[in-house]
Amino acid sequence: MTFKYELRLFSIRALRMLLHVFYVFPLKKNKIIFSAFGGSKIACSPYYVYKLFVEKHPSDYEIYWVSKSNDRDRARREDKILEPRGLKFLYHLLTSAVIVDNDGFQSYIPIRKKQLYINTWHGGGLFKTAYGGSRSEEEITYGNKIKELEQGSIKVMVSTSALWTKVIARYRFGYKGEMLECGYPRNDIFFHDGTSVEHEVKKKLEVDVSTKLVLFAPTYRGGVFTRFDGKTVESINVSQLTESLEKRFGGKFRFIYRGHHAAMPIVLNDDIIDGTNYPDMQELMVAADVFISDYSSCLWDFSLTKKPCLIFAPDFDEYAVDPGFESDYKEWPFPIAKNNKELTSIILNLDEDQNKRNIEKYHKDYGSFEEGHATEKVIQLIEQRAKL
Repeated sequence: MTFKYELRLFSIRALRMLLHVFYVFPLKKNKIIFSAFGGSKIACSPYYVYKLFVEKHPSDYEIYWVSKSNDRDRARREDKILEPRGLKFLYHLLTSAVIVDNDGFQSYIPIRKKQLYINTWHGGGLFKTAYGGSRSEEEITYGNKIKELEQGSIKVMVSTSALWTKVIARYRFGYKGEMLECGYPRNDIFFHDGTSVEHEVKKKLEVDVSTKLVLFAPTYRGGVFTRFDGKTVESINVSQLTESLEKRFGGKFRFIYRGHHAAMPIVLNDDIIDGTNYPDMQELMVAADVFISDYSSCLWDFSLTKKPCLIFAPDFDEYAVDPGFESDYKEWPFPIAKNNKELTSIILNLDEDQNKRNIEKYHKDYGSFEEGHATEKVIQLIEQRAKL
C-alpha cells in the first residue's frame, strides 16, 4: 500500500488503542444496544428483534437505540436514543453486554471480546457484488484490512442461506466467526397472515383497501439514476407499467416508489406514492401485489411471498461487467427486463404457477434457512449466551 493508505490504517489502529480507555468501565449485563444502517433509523432485523425482546422482557433491562433520526414512535418511551457519535455513544456501546446491529460500526471502535455482538446484516440475496466496482489493488488491500478489523468484532453473524454463508460471509466479508443460520428476523413477517399489515399500510398511504400495489425499489448506485421526468422513475414508464398490470391481473394498480436510504431523493408527481420514508420496508412488501427492483437484496425478501417479482434494469449489460454479480443471474427466478417494452411483455405473459415453482427451486438450490422463526432464535441466543 502507498503511504496514504498506510497512514490511514495506522490512524485507525491508534484510535482503537486510545478508545481502550473505555474498558475501565465494566460491562453492564442488563444493557442492550440496537442499531441499524449506521444509526440512520430504527428499522430492519434489529427492530424486529427489539420488538419481540421487549414483549418477552418488558422491564429490568436498559435498552438503547442508536439513531440520529426522529423515530421515537418506533421505540418505547422508557428506552433511550443515542446519537451515533460522541463520547456518550462510545461509552454505552462499549459497556453494553449485547449489541444487535445490521451493518457495522466504524473500524476505529474496539468492540470488546466479552460483548455479544450479533450482526444480522441487511441483505440476503446474492445479486450485486458486495464491495464491488473498479478498485485499484491497493484500495482492495486497504479495504480488506479494514474489513478484518470490523468483522473481527462480530461474535455471531446471521445468515439467510447456505450460499450466503459461503459467498458473502466467508468469501466477501472474510468472516471467520460463528454463524446463526436461521434466516433474517425481518423476514419472519412473510410467514404470517399479512392482511392486517396490508390494511394498515394502505391506510397510512391513503389508498383504498381494494387497490392493488406495485412496489419499485431500486438498489443504491452512489447517486446515479435519480432522473425523473414526471412520467418515469429511473427510466421506468409508470403509466405503461400500471396499464399492463391491470390488463394482466385486473383491478386498479397504484405505483409506489421506495428510494434507497442512502440515495439522493427525487421529486415525484402526484400519481406516484412516495414510500421512501415509510418506516418499514417489509410492511410495504407485505402490502405489495407485485415487486420490481434491479439488483437489490429485497428481491430475496419478496420472493418469500411467492408473489410476482420482476427485475427492471436498463443498465443490466454494463452492470454485469462492472461491478458484477455474486451469483449467476441465469439461476435467478426473476424475469429480467432491460427496457419498458420487455417489462410489459413479461407482465402480460407471466405464468404465476411457474413463477412460484421457480422461486421454490431457487430457495432449495441456495439452501434457504428462512422458516419464519429467526427472531425467536436470535432472542434465544441472547438469553442463553448473555445470561440475561
